Amino acid sequence: MFSAIDVPPAWKALRPDQLHGLIMVVGAPDSGKSTFCRYLYSQIHANGRACAYLDGDPGQAFLGPPTTLSLAMGDLGQPSKVWRRFVATISPRGNMLTMLTAVSRLARRGWRQNAEVILYDTDGLIDPQQGGAYYKFALIELLAPSTICFLSIENELQPLLSYFQRQNRSAVYHFRAAPAVQPRSAEMRRQYRAAQLSAYFATARPIEINWREMPIWPAPRFFPNQLLALTDRNGFCLSLAVLLEHQAETKQLRLFAPFSSTELIAALHLSRLALDLQTFQTQPVPHENPTV
Repeated sequence: MFSAIDVPPAWKALRPDQLHGLIMVVGAPDSGKSTFCRYLYSQIHANGRACAYLDGDPGQAFLGPPTTLSLAMGDLGQPSKVWRRFVATISPRGNMLTMLTAVSRLARRGWRQNAEVILYDTDGLIDPQQGGAYYKFALIELLAPSTICFLSIENELQPLLSYFQRQNRSAVYHFRAAPAVQPRSAEMRRQYRAAQLSAYFATARPIEINWREMPIWPAPRFFPNQLLALTDRNGFCLSLAVLLEHQAETKQLRLFAPFSSTELIAALHLSRLALDLQTFQTQPVPHENPTV
């Protein structure tokens, strides 16, 4: 899996047999964080450990579609089990409480599945001007990881690194970003999301749901092409869906989803994003004139 990249010697110094509990990997965009995580996870899995991978970036997710966080167990190529939480966003900005609770729920699911190690690949928001450093601080305080791996490009992680190096709660490792990492522009990231959503909805078809007695979070306020999640009784995401049509009088919704087992749906979780089914680009829904 990693024969095509030059794995830095510092990465190889980590002993997978000595890692346990939650391993949290923190880094800015283009720091090589996800490559590091997949390398480390492959070593832990090859070591025969019961391990889980928490894909924590709702905008650049690879284990699930954008707007979700996923927890997978076993081989990432063919996971034995996958759970998802819908966070209704492609960025933690303005949605940090939702992100905190989703990550916490997924981690708890991993422990209940007897995972020895959970590797948490965090999102890249670390800019203190956007609340990123405080958000990462809160994640660390909430999850109490046994190990924190910081991947820095320059000195952007220094406040977090300095603080947690002086604590006795976690083993702290600091790596410099691999020089081979290729920066990705905002447009490249946008195109990646579109490709992920296009692939996700490739097998979708129209389905109909009556929401007369079905809970809808946060409220039954509908917009054309609205992106939403079908959730189970534990709040995990069964499937994403796009609103095609809404009949207020009959409480009938016509959705486009790669999912047909409507009897498993316990609730609908709406977002404020619309998805263009031609380009698979997302955009915010308008702040006025919803249909109820």
